[in-house]
Amino acid sequence: QDGENYQARISGATFGRLQEESLARGKLRPPPYPKETVYKRAGGTVYLVLRVARDGSVQDVVAEQVNLRVIDNARAMESYRDMLSRAAVTTARKWMFNFPTQGEDADEQFISLRVPVDFVAYDMPQEKVGEWYAYVPGPRQPVPWRNWDAAMHAPDAIAAGGVYPDRPTGPRLLTDLGG
Repeated sequence: QDGENYQARISGATFGRLQEESLARGKLRPPPYPKETVYKRAGGTVYLVLRVARDGSVQDVVAEQVNLRVIDNARAMESYRDMLSRAAVTTARKWMFNFPTQGEDADEQFISLRVPVDFVAYDMPQEKVGEWYAYVPGPRQPVPWRNWDAAMHAPDAIAAGGVYPDRPTGPRLLTDLGG
């Protein structure tokens, strides 16, 4: 708020877990960092939701939210979000997964997964588990194949570097964090 006082808020919470069995076929190749965003030191996290077919291919992908670690004018920030999401979505379409052979998803026609993708410039600090970092949240995009209330699960409350089921798991808050 001023030079000595800050205001912070918690806008989302997720009580989930990493997928128990490894679903990724090998290491998920990271997307290339768009040059225009590197020059502007515009990093962030793209929260992808993937629709994965029984053969392990990615049928569809949505960049549900893009949070930036840079502040600029609205037009520039929209451009950064667009460049980062396009890079992540293009690369994610090439990823392959192992479809679950047991559990509640084994008989489904597709599975829906969340994969956060971090874009961090070489000279910027890397996010570490258990540490807080500041970001500018982006608008949330709808996921057409989702059959549950997206408000129950905050995409920006999951850690990068994992593959998560795209459904509410574990406990959930009974009251809204906003009030």
